[in-house]
Amino acid sequence: MSQADNSRDRAARARSWIRREKVIAILRIKDAGQAIALCQNLVTAGLTVVEITADNSHALSSVAKLRERLGDQVLLGVGTVLDPGTVRAAADVGADFCVAPNLDPEVVTACADNGLLAIPGVFTPTEIVAAQRLGLDLLKLFPCGGLSPAFLSALRGPFPSVGFVPTGGIEPASVGAWLKAGAVAVGLGSSLTGGDNSASAVGARVREIKNQVPG
Repeated sequence: MSQADNSRDRAARARSWIRREKVIAILRIKDAGQAIALCQNLVTAGLTVVEITADNSHALSSVAKLRERLGDQVLLGVGTVLDPGTVRAAADVGADFCVAPNLDPEVVTACADNGLLAIPGVFTPTEIVAAQRLGLDLLKLFPCGGLSPAFLSALRGPFPSVGFVPTGGIEPASVGAWLKAGAVAVGLGSSLTGGDNSASAVGARVREIKNQVPG
């Protein structure tokens, strides 16, 4: 199998995992130890897709440590990826996917070259079409704070084949509504990872979310 085939298989595995699990936990936590402990608690509770944002200086080293500790139990992503160099660094430490707040063709190309799934941010029909022309079918709908699932339903009319991942301002209690509106997955940040991050508290929040995910 060629390197290109391996890269496509790696990205396809990440895409399938996200579509199956339907929730991405977004860790924007300044303390590395807290981020690593939280990720471990999330995985233990059954939420196995985790993104650590690159605006934290520890993001890459934390991904490397989590990959070493958890292996294939977790799908690891780096978020807030704004340049190709960060993509290459993410691949080097064992990340599976990269998430961006915007649509940058250079970042998308770097993801493809390094075998990572690219999930760029879009908001308008023009951006969605541009992403489709780059061969992408899993897109972060961002920011969603203040929007309702009806907005996603309206977007899916002209773009039925796009896998939207609404992110930004999503509350755990609304996960089911977004999935019912057609989201393939939902990104949850501070609403999931803020507050008490003990194993018991994280487990309770994950159960609340999992109960909304169709079987």
